[in-house]
Order: sequence, then structure tokens, then C-alpha cells
Amino acid sequence: MSLQTRCGPAWDEQRKVFKLWMITSTNVFGLAGTSYAESKDGVHWIKAVLRQRTINGSRENNFIAVVDGDEWPVYDPDDPDRDRRFKGFYGVINCRPLVSPDGINWKLLNAKVLPSSDESNLSYDRKHKTFIATLKRSAPSAARMESGRARTL
Repeated sequence: MSLQTRCGPAWDEQRKVFKLWMITSTNVFGLAGTSYAESKDGVHWIKAVLRQRTINGSRENNFIAVVDGDEWPVYDPDDPDRDRRFKGFYGVINCRPLVSPDGINWKLLNAKVLPSSDESNLSYDRKHKTFIATLKRSAPSAARMESGRARTL
């Protein structure tokens, strides 16, 4: 099994735990996705049993049910809508925004696809209440820079 992460752990103030999402690949053909773990101290991690995906005939695992995608969540404790406290991207290529009340159960937003290649990242600056999305994009020839204004997810 191979694990990678594109985001730091998020502290869930309500549950008093750190939450971490990982890119997970296995030695089972076709079995990869996002897995999830929790920690009370940020050092010792527990793979929460989520029962969202069937793997080798069992739902006793820590894989998140969103398939063909990655979440890379950030936690926004100030969002007045508790169902949108966690925010992330769905899809490795051409991302779409998604939200969650707990970082485990996700809902795709009815929003435009964000053109991207195989890398993306989402960060949140709580002090300035600004989301920062970085998306890798390919260009026909030389590298091309594009910029845009941030908006609330």
C-alpha cells in the first residue's frame, strides 16, 4: 500500500480530533482512492472504519465513497452552514468543488468544472476568509500563467 497526502491534518474543534485524507493505492488492481484517518494528538492515527466502499467483499475499511476523485479537504469552522464546513475538490483532472458536514460524507456542488491537469490543492486562510486553489494546467506550448479572483465556495 502506498499513501500520499496533499493537505495537512484538519483540527475538528467540535469532535476534538485531527482528520487526515490520503491518496491511497494498493497492490489490488483497480483499488485506489481516498482513505481517511483520525488522531487525538496528531501523532497516533486510527483508520476509521467508514463502511462506504466494498473492498475484497468487505465494507470494513477507511476508504471514502467518492470514486475517481480526490477531496483534499480544508476545514472552514466559520461557515454558517454546518453542511459545508469541509470543502474540497472532486476529480483528479478537471476538478469540481464539493462540500461535507464531517469530511467523510461528500456532496458535489452544482458548479462549473475547474480546468486542471493531474495536480491540485486547496488551502484556506481563516484570518482573511479566503480560499486558495492551485490547479496544474497544461499549455499548448510554453508555460502559461492565468490568474483569477477567489470567491467563496
